[in-house]
Amino acid sequence: MGGQMSIAAFLIGMLGAVLAAFATFLFNRWAAQIGWNREDRRAQDGKIERVDHQARESIARVERELKQELNEQGRKLERLQEQVRHLPTADDIEEVRDAVAGLGREVASATAKIEGQTEMVRTIRDHVLKVER
Repeated sequence: MGGQMSIAAFLIGMLGAVLAAFATFLFNRWAAQIGWNREDRRAQDGKIERVDHQARESIARVERELKQELNEQGRKLERLQEQVRHLPTADDIEEVRDAVAGLGREVASATAKIEGQTEMVRTIRDHVLKVER
């Protein structure tokens, strides 16, 4: 009986080992399918790192471009402000308008004087021409 017991114990032990090996095999297959094995996780981690690196580079590039554009807009704003500083004010325009109106009056006065002198020259010319005949 002792020999049969040891064979039964041996067979039970072997059956347990086979079941344990089979269970381990099934667990490893299941883990591999859901990405739990180390190689799959490393590959996924590598992909994530590459995507993260690309995203960080893209963000850095966009930041540089935005900073450059912002600087350019700042320079344009400074140029516009400088041009606005040199534009005439309402007082300057009023002063120019008054000066032009004054010039108009002076031209009208000069025109009247010239017309008077023109008339006087005609009269003298006509008199001189009359005397010479």
